[in-house]
Amino acid sequence: MFLCGTNNEPEIEKWQQSIQSKLANVAAVETGQIGPVVGAHLGSGVFAILWIKEIQQV
Repeated sequence: MFLCGTNNEPEIEKWQQSIQSKLANVAAVETGQIGPVVGAHLGSGVFAILWIKEIQQV
């Protein structure tokens, strides 16, 4: 799971702590900031969540 946003790193880190405490089955919760090109279109203070399911190799 990846949590990101624009110009709100402290809030994203609080969100990370909250999610980790509630979702023990999530392997990793990482954080980051959205870059300036996409961020210019989204605006300041955006929160986004991304995730990927682990796929077993065939």
